[in-house]
Amino acid sequence: MTQTTESKRGRGRPRNQALDALEKELAVSRRHASTMLRDLKRAGAETSDNSEKPISPLAEARLEKVLKETELLEHKVRCADLERRALERELMYQTEAAELLVAALGPVSDGLRSLPKSLAPRIVGQSLQAIEDTLTEAVNRLLKLGSHGIEKFKEKTTSREL
Repeated sequence: MTQTTESKRGRGRPRNQALDALEKELAVSRRHASTMLRDLKRAGAETSDNSEKPISPLAEARLEKVLKETELLEHKVRCADLERRALERELMYQTEAAELLVAALGPVSDGLRSLPKSLAPRIVGQSLQAIEDTLTEAVNRLLKLGSHGIEKFKEKTTSREL
């Protein structure tokens, strides 16, 4: 039995090496910042409360630099994760979501606007059951239009990916 050399992440997807590297770098940066903070607290604990010794400007600058690096790395990790999710089609852009709504609701809203004119002559003088059947048929037709719009949107976005 052969084993794959590529490691997997979640639901059988291949790992993103760049994202993994960023996450490792972020973990190192966080450990470095926590170590610096711990050392500063220890140095502060060694002095008496009355003669509180401020941290040196050099140590403060180092700590500030590490904290900024950590913040930047966290941002890069978030961006890389969002990009990965967008590429895997877990997320969609705002414009795609708007296109989906228009594709689904456009035909339905047009049908609803024309419904009174088209159904009024057909309904007049019918029995209650016949009116219900006519309205049910019209509503089902509108729902099919919406479903068809969604299917067309899916085909369009699938063809974009290729």
